Amino acid sequence: MELTRLKQLYISIKDNKYTYALFKFQKNDVIFDVLFDIGVIPFKLGFILKNGNFDLWINVTNEFSVNPIIENNKYKELVKLLGLRYDPNNIFSPYAFFQEFNSKIPKYFTKPDEHTIILISFYNYDIEENDKIYFKQFITWKTQFRTEKNTEKTRLLFPEIFDRIKDRKNISVCYTHIPNLIKDR
Repeated sequence: MELTRLKQLYISIKDNKYTYALFKFQKNDVIFDVLFDIGVIPFKLGFILKNGNFDLWINVTNEFSVNPIIENNKYKELVKLLGLRYDPNNIFSPYAFFQEFNSKIPKYFTKPDEHTIILISFYNYDIEENDKIYFKQFITWKTQFRTEKNTEKTRLLFPEIFDRIKDRKNISVCYTHIPNLIKDR
């Protein structure tokens, strides 16, 4: 099934030189933080329960299509989370869920708030040294290159820095656990 509104959001993400967008989606009384990540192949769409421990990750093709079938355990969790009761005349349809979601996808990218980026990066991505999320300094390597995990961490936490160094493999970002508001901005 094609999620037509993702295309406009994709263009807006690219225009802003980001590799992902974060936005909210509400179904019933349940609020999800949704991550649309175009920095990976295939693209990823993550539904992360706000203030909870549920997440659902869906692959998105470069034609903005998703498989509307949800794995059985995640399907059951989602049905329970949404507070739905079994009704043989009105069975929960993932296809209908994605149709409703498609109608609520924002057309334009808005810069995500720092707190949400950190939480999603920390809990849903395998970033190196996930206790160290604050910028410390740059390291310029003479004989080696930055790691894939350092690249991914920088892409998620500091997209503007990532955009400037993504083609310069000899530059890494060094992180610390100590907040430094001046350098982080």
